[in-house]
Amino acid sequence: MNTNDIGLIDADSPWKYCDSELEKAKLERRIARFLIPLLRRNFFSSVLEVGANNGHGTLMLRHLGLDAHAVDPFFRRDVSDLHPFMRRASGLYLPFEARRFELSFSLDVIEHVGTVGPELTLCENHWRLRRQFVDELCRVSCEMVVITTANKRFPFDEHGTRLLGGFRPHSPREQATLSLDELVRLFRRNGFELEQHLDPTGFFEMNRLRSSLGEPAAKLAEWWLKACSNRVLGGSVLNPHLFLSFRRH
Repeated sequence: MNTNDIGLIDADSPWKYCDSELEKAKLERRIARFLIPLLRRNFFSSVLEVGANNGHGTLMLRHLGLDAHAVDPFFRRDVSDLHPFMRRASGLYLPFEARRFELSFSLDVIEHVGTVGPELTLCENHWRLRRQFVDELCRVSCEMVVITTANKRFPFDEHGTRLLGGFRPHSPREQATLSLDELVRLFRRNGFELEQHLDPTGFFEMNRLRSSLGEPAAKLAEWWLKACSNRVLGGSVLNPHLFLSFRRH
């Protein structure tokens, strides 16, 4: 696809590094491997990405002919002049009518709602903000919501910047990450039920593990994520990451 659309992230954004060609390519591969198979299985054509990072996942979906839209609070202020299907907006106040999209998706975003900084320092009203975030995802979706996030019950997540090669240790009682049960409750109050633990193949490229521990560790981690993505192990202490689809009941 054409990757000449550059500079969609605001120059002052903490995520400005995501505008690099490397990060764009990584996001496109994630969308291709993880999301597009789901869209094709369900014959979805209208989709919304909430927390769109560098925007190139949405550009890829548009290139494939989907009615794809994106919002991100760190898009350039003139992003809609460049791409009318992109909005500089918060996931707390989505600028769309109810049930506008067949599917909305948000990949590794919700743990940043109500927090400050890469190590997820909590704001006082973080839970209210996360509830509002899920409410909005559900409001604009007529069929399904896909969400991914670190599993609170697993003792490490990938948001650290200093410890253990970038992996942050955390207690299962801390509030920065979310558990499966918490997400189920947030979606259920909006009339959505957990449908599936999704196949995570291709979501992570395991570069940090590969560089620090080698290829066997990266392959083992990929296998472990897939093995844990089911209703038996999905919400347990064994599963590092949640890959979930919720369907309107």
